[in-house]
Amino acid sequence: MPEVSNYTTEKKVTLVKTLKHWVTWNSFIETYAQHRVRIEEIDSSPAKLGKMLCSNSHLAHCPTMAELVVDAGNISTSTNHNHTHHARGHAVDWAVLSAFEPTSAVIAQLMAARYGYEYGTDAGGAAEFSGLRQVCEFSGHGHWRCALQCA
Repeated sequence: MPEVSNYTTEKKVTLVKTLKHWVTWNSFIETYAQHRVRIEEIDSSPAKLGKMLCSNSHLAHCPTMAELVVDAGNISTSTNHNHTHHARGHAVDWAVLSAFEPTSAVIAQLMAARYGYEYGTDAGGAAEFSGLRQVCEFSGHGHWRCALQCA
């Protein structure tokens, strides 16, 4: 069990909300997306990105390689979240997320694996998911929900 006693209630709530938002947003997008690009691959493979973008017939202009090159080193680590303050010494990993919200943490790990990310076997007791699958759908109230089911 990870050390989570040093997390305030506010930090726990924020982590759980962020985790659930990530799962909800990305699982909904999976339903409609034709392609997936890992942001860290854009700078290393602009040709791959260009091929993917140009395969979409709805684009009026196919970007040139020069237009596709992104210098990730110039992107601030606070981009898109300047409104938050990050406490030092709070390492967030799968074990911490699993301690606060086990179901969403497992779903996030399943999704991360589909996206090509790897994680160790010390993922807070949720390293083996062969018997589980995520099921996402609209609830009777029109909300997008995800759950785990036995495969």
